[in-house]
Amino acid sequence: MRLVPGIGGRFARLFAMVLAFAGLAASCERATGPVLSCEADVTDACWQFLGLAGSRVTAVTSVGSGIVAGTYGDGVFSAGPTYDWQFHGLARRWITQVGSDGRQLWASVSQLYPDTTSAVLFSQPLSGVHPLGRTAWSAADGGVLVSAPFQISAFSFALSKRQPGRITLGHSIAIRQSLDEGSTWSYVFGFPSAGGLAQIGLWESAVSGTRMYSGCGTGNGTACFMSSVDAGQTWEQTFPWGPRGRDIAVGLAVNASDDDDVTVVLANSVVRSRDGGKVWTVELDAPSAVSFRGLVLSGDSVMYAVALVSGGRAALFRRDPASNSWVQRGVPAMVAEPLFLGAQADGRLLVGTTSGLWRVRVAGSQ
Repeated sequence: MRLVPGIGGRFARLFAMVLAFAGLAASCERATGPVLSCEADVTDACWQFLGLAGSRVTAVTSVGSGIVAGTYGDGVFSAGPTYDWQFHGLARRWITQVGSDGRQLWASVSQLYPDTTSAVLFSQPLSGVHPLGRTAWSAADGGVLVSAPFQISAFSFALSKRQPGRITLGHSIAIRQSLDEGSTWSYVFGFPSAGGLAQIGLWESAVSGTRMYSGCGTGNGTACFMSSVDAGQTWEQTFPWGPRGRDIAVGLAVNASDDDDVTVVLANSVVRSRDGGKVWTVELDAPSAVSFRGLVLSGDSVMYAVALVSGGRAALFRRDPASNSWVQRGVPAMVAEPLFLGAQADGRLLVGTTSGLWRVRVAGSQ
């Protein structure tokens, strides 16, 4: 299925894999409350269903005591501590990331062809028990779609903790940056008509405020890695893994206490660099019929990866920080195909699937 006019079949095939586009008509059912008991068929992790049954959950962030979730086509939802989900607009769009800088909530989007979208980045003020109030979303990408020769899509952004108001946005293979909370933008890598698939997992160091990374994919089937040492003003693009059929980097995470310790998940392997992306080693090759879908850092150094197993099942892997070995953990049989992996401040994981959102506490990890 073709998603974005002007982008070739490789893009469509890749993200068809990621979001399981068969049967795009989403159910209107919403879970009125989460099932907070642990699923009994797993002993080494507690899986709790938080709701949004019937929705493809593609982006999640924690805001205060609440959660904001973005979906594929159904819009943005928020829930307070009791997980009573409320709808907050941006329907008929693919919400690719949601995040907060403490003042505003931000959402990057992709169109759902043949529908179009007026912008690829939106924001609105945070308010109330539900992190999103009743304020309408405002376009915050500087009108980039006006200058683009085709409908572009944004797949990740980074909100600076060291310089409030600085936002770095990846769309297609290009990267743009704003220093005034989205009022004005400039290209720091690429240009409006730059080809390629996407920038995935844009990251800015909360320690130095100057180191930045991103995983990416080109239009010729090669995953790439982006790095910056000057807070995103200039970027270096490298192709450290070669043309090995790994269409795109699907996740990126960095050790909270070491900016040089970078882990990237590709479709069929997890790779790691201890020197800021110069030298890479393969830490985990995907078992047969397994395709990785996401990567997250929990705490300072514990990494998790989520994957799709043949037949529509989910798989969860944990890297032990002492031995650096990856161990597969239990997943209940009822968990649908995974689309997103995130972590809360207390170390619990958030797993978005093709039918709702789960929270996970792995035994011995928190």
